[in-house]
Amino acid sequence: MVRRMTTKLPTIEEAARMLRAQELTAVELTEQCLANIDQFDERVKAWTIVDRERALSAARALDSEAARFEFRSPLHGIPIGIKDIIDVEGLATGAGFPLRKSHVALQDAPVVKQLRAAGCVMLGKTVTTQFACFDPAATRNPWDLQRSPGGSSSGSAAAVASEMCLAAIGTQTGGSILRPASFCGVAGYKPGFGCVDMRGVVPVSYHLDHVGPLARTVSDLYEVWKAIAMRVPPVSIDFLQVEYLNRQFDDWVDSGPMTMVLRVAEGPILAGVASDVQQTTESAIRKLQSSMRMAPLTLPPIIDEVPAMHRRIMAVEAAAVHRENYARFPEYFLPTISALIEEGLATSAVDYAAALAHQRATRQQMMQVLVTSGDEPISCFVLPSTVTTATEPTSTGSALLNLPWSYVGLPAITIPCGTSAAGLPCGLQFVGPIAGQVFALAGMAERVLACRSRPKMLEENL
Repeated sequence: MVRRMTTKLPTIEEAARMLRAQELTAVELTEQCLANIDQFDERVKAWTIVDRERALSAARALDSEAARFEFRSPLHGIPIGIKDIIDVEGLATGAGFPLRKSHVALQDAPVVKQLRAAGCVMLGKTVTTQFACFDPAATRNPWDLQRSPGGSSSGSAAAVASEMCLAAIGTQTGGSILRPASFCGVAGYKPGFGCVDMRGVVPVSYHLDHVGPLARTVSDLYEVWKAIAMRVPPVSIDFLQVEYLNRQFDDWVDSGPMTMVLRVAEGPILAGVASDVQQTTESAIRKLQSSMRMAPLTLPPIIDEVPAMHRRIMAVEAAAVHRENYARFPEYFLPTISALIEEGLATSAVDYAAALAHQRATRQQMMQVLVTSGDEPISCFVLPSTVTTATEPTSTGSALLNLPWSYVGLPAITIPCGTSAAGLPCGLQFVGPIAGQVFALAGMAERVLACRSRPKMLEENL
């Protein structure tokens, strides 16, 4: 007897178990996601395209495989959203730009091919800010429709938080996975640099761009990450990737944290954290102290120089990507990306080269700090995920606490750690050189904190 679904979606871990036990079908799961889209998306505006018929067709084919007890992976039958700067065959890659509405992809980006091979159901494309930069999109935060979901992976975060899909793919150049995930009360993972194939993804900055998943739990992030990761990345700071991709998530969480030290980041970069975020995250860290070995970590002074240098690299490389279209159609570019392109066009080659040198130096200094502080190697460190809770919709929020890890290419995970006095989600961010250890500590923290709140708009519709 197949169990009827409620509005509340299972996690990927729960759904995979139900699918294998024949308690749920991929079609039923896909239909529930589509029903939630129908119910909530008029208000949330998380999707640019909902590929309803093809999603149901794919789900039926996956159910036929499941009936023969052929399961491709733990993602078999799992509905997922794809940020609209990533190519999905037969769908437009709009990138938030009016002139790209007819830019239909002829083939899947490699990351989408990998997800299909793992058995995912592609529900459609999620909203991005224009060319994954700063100008806010129409998407709203499910926790408060008068608030921003963050950016640039606005639709991916909002869709996961609204339980319109079980996971979504986002991208990050500064803070575009971690910040929206935190604002919307879900988990997000920004991989190490070079760990995901970036072909078929509209670029922002070749030295800063990352692709990664958003989901409701760390274990769900891990399953999606295993599907999209390159087994032998050409360039990566995450030097144990192959080893951890071959391990089960519970192995990391059950055995890893007992031998690791979680460092609590300190430094001037944290001076601007709003009081409500500071109170919520400090309370969460105190709660973790009973279950984890913890010690302080002073971030190197070079980190304070990152925002300006990050901006310089991003501006120059965005200008290189968009120069031709910007010259022909400047009126279609929104104000903040226009300013970024203008800034990039005005930057000298010498200044750009200096910024790239600074990026290399910062990466080296961070690695030195991470492997030499204290009496033993550091597994990872923790800090608030954002400077503020979700902002007014005229802004996507500050990426100050995220962009250093995009800049140096360190793996980073955000998890929900509580809500502010105003009822808005706050996140804790785990950063380190070895992704398996980052997953282990974030997963352990998630279990200890047990933050399972949902947006009120979902609770009212159960």
